[in-house]
Amino acid sequence: MTHPRFRNSTEIEKFAQTYARDLADGHARHSLHPDTVARLGSVLSKAFDITTMRAGHQQAVEDDFLDLLTARTGETYPRSRTRFLYSASVAIDVMAKFFRGDHGTKLGVITPTFDNIPALLQMSCDNVLPIPEARLLPRADLDYLDHSGVNALLIVNPNNPTGRHLARNELCELLNWAATRRVVVVFDLSFRMLEETTCLPVLDLADEVGAPVATIDDTGKVISMHDTKVSVLSFSEALAPRLTEIVSQYLLNVSAVNIALLSAALDSTASGHDEVAAARALARSNRQHLRARLSEIPLPASPFCLSGEASGPGASMSVEWLNFAELADPLLAACRSRGLELLPGNSFFWESHKTPAESRDWIRVALLRDPHQFHSACDALIDALVGLRPA
Repeated sequence: MTHPRFRNSTEIEKFAQTYARDLADGHARHSLHPDTVARLGSVLSKAFDITTMRAGHQQAVEDDFLDLLTARTGETYPRSRTRFLYSASVAIDVMAKFFRGDHGTKLGVITPTFDNIPALLQMSCDNVLPIPEARLLPRADLDYLDHSGVNALLIVNPNNPTGRHLARNELCELLNWAATRRVVVVFDLSFRMLEETTCLPVLDLADEVGAPVATIDDTGKVISMHDTKVSVLSFSEALAPRLTEIVSQYLLNVSAVNIALLSAALDSTASGHDEVAAARALARSNRQHLRARLSEIPLPASPFCLSGEASGPGASMSVEWLNFAELADPLLAACRSRGLELLPGNSFFWESHKTPAESRDWIRVALLRDPHQFHSACDALIDALVGLRPA
């Protein structure tokens, strides 16, 4: 199959949908438990019963969902300062519109990270500055941030692709700094349900010290619903007037049917099965399988450079970040010839028009796939590696 020239990571993920084995797309693509599927059918049937829809139905569905989400994330979602959107990307674009036109905004954005985040921000913001992940995670270098001159930050926590994240003490330290400096901090928390240590009441902690903060949650990275997903944007009181106005220009509300289905998947009591815990376990199991298979192949690297402590054996982040050095490009091509698509790492290093040499060494592997599918993909990867190994 011809491999066209891609402009961004999303285009690669779209193309990967044509492959028999797709480990490029970082969304959850695994099977739900049969009990959950059965409950979804019942909820869907009731969702179209017009006789059950009374005044306040939309808010009641949203309230139920937020209660379930709170149980998963540890976040409280104040209704007057929380809005539903169809994806995290839309929420990022809302924040871009928030910063647009303020020529005094110097917006620092983490790198490496998924490239559509800085791309959306740069479409609206005049001054987007790359901030190396090591300066933000697992602990922010506040002196560096002071010298950078940023008055706004966007942090993906845990970060995609590396999985690095802030612990509670480090989060509070950053929030205190943001409150003192009046720096607006946007936290993209789309992967936090997978990493329990990141499930913290970020907005409450920000409100306690007066830090201007916005948080973004997303179900698509955890709950496998064929892109039926929702993003939740919450924010500090100081940001509310402008953000609520911007969101109101995007949509009236997210479909109550979508929200009810997602509530059913999140509600482990009603379905009898915990889909979030299952996703964490699947990510851990598939990561361990991948590493075991990679350890079988003797290569000059020892065995591969992983992304550090965030990718320990017990990590449940749903992507693996691997460094294959000079083998990365030929490995991607060899995998494609075997019907396997992985995500090259160069686009994650978004800060340079000239791709840094290091960025070409990395490959991201999505983990939330059913075991038989993932194991088959690993077989293709190992076969490709064996074919590249020097005689």
